[in-house]
Amino acid sequence: MIPTPEPTEKKPRPILYGVLAAGAFLAIIVTGWMVLSPSALLHRQLAAASPTPALPAPPAPSVERPVRGRVLDTDTGAPLRGASVWAGKEEIRTDEDGRFTTPPLGPGAAVLVKSPGYELRRLVADKDELTIALPSRSVRAAYLTYFGVADKTIRERVLELVARTELNAVVIDVKGDRGLIPYRTQVPLALEAGAQGPVIIKDFEGFIASLKARGIYTVARIVTFKDNVLAQAKPEWAIIDTRTGKPWIDNEKLAWVDPFREEVWDYNITIAKEAVAKGFDEVQFDYVRFPTDGKLSAARYGLPVRLSPGHPRRAQSGRPALRDRQGERPAHPQAVGHRGSRPAVASGLPRLRV
Repeated sequence: MIPTPEPTEKKPRPILYGVLAAGAFLAIIVTGWMVLSPSALLHRQLAAASPTPALPAPPAPSVERPVRGRVLDTDTGAPLRGASVWAGKEEIRTDEDGRFTTPPLGPGAAVLVKSPGYELRRLVADKDELTIALPSRSVRAAYLTYFGVADKTIRERVLELVARTELNAVVIDVKGDRGLIPYRTQVPLALEAGAQGPVIIKDFEGFIASLKARGIYTVARIVTFKDNVLAQAKPEWAIIDTRTGKPWIDNEKLAWVDPFREEVWDYNITIAKEAVAKGFDEVQFDYVRFPTDGKLSAARYGLPVRLSPGHPRRAQSGRPALRDRQGERPAHPQAVGHRGSRPAVASGLPRLRV
């Protein structure tokens, strides 16, 4: 018998199987990526179909243009002649019909409008034509003198009076009849002349802020040409007594400065600016005039004076050829009005422009 050969056992080939398995796995990954991931062509098609985001429009060029307008009384609708319109550093006065035209202004420029006896208005020049109605302001004030403002009892009495009556304002001496200032001034000429007197209110800004917090309108009184302190410190700026060659004095034995000296104007304007910075709503320039008592015939000025018609000592000289001062005005016409006393006895006084 021929023996049957036993079948030989086949050995597995693990390397080949591994290669086949890896290839199959890779094929699955590639196929899935092709199915799930958009093609480059599809990307291009989608990009072409998507709207391109609009670029922001360039800002419109800032075009300056003059602004025209009219200022009216809120209650009556009547035009306000001579109202002050501030556009930047430029001041324009309204005509007899209340109309004005500003210099060219850019968009959003601020305009400030004021007139004595009326509320201050601030607005934005967002239109080419503006109609501005000003409500009237009735100021009824108590008066605190240079020494009175330093007295706590007097201050409290005044505040109590304002609280229970129709009073709504307080006038405070910032430079009183004797030329003294009641707070620590930073005006160099005032310090040099000795205008820092015995009264010094330490927290003057806080005092003014407390008044305004009560709704009290604050007025800084500045006695302008009756100034004994400045006249004695600067006799060359004073009215001179022709009998003595020294500063002329009135019946109160107080010297006056010469209303024609522009250095005196500048001094008072500087003090007014400081008062505005302290928080005052308004500045009252008092004694913007010549003296009315004392030996007037002995008073010598820097320029000849023409006395009022009918005065027994009316001078024969002509009116001094001076124009309105066009110098600096209080910074930020913003918050301040101004008042002045009327000239007495003499005309020919140049107006103190502020």
